[in-house]
Amino acid sequence: PDLTFFLDIDPQLGMQRAQRASRKWDRIESQKETFHDQVAQGYRQLAQEEPERIILLDSTQTPELLFEKASHLLLEKLSSKI
Repeated sequence: PDLTFFLDIDPQLGMQRAQRASRKWDRIESQKETFHDQVAQGYRQLAQEEPERIILLDSTQTPELLFEKASHLLLEKLSSKI
């Protein structure tokens, strides 16, 4: 893909949010904390290696602020392609 948004959050906080959603967990969500830490670190590494393609967004922000930032970045990227 030309653009990927990585919604970065501490895995523990992400799991707490998932628990509050009160739904059945899938096989990935059911993995141990170390798995989630490794996956997050892998995505952070990719974002460092390809900053023009992978945009890291701080997901501790409100959903509204995340949407606003992602929308702005997407429009900026699209306008540079025209």
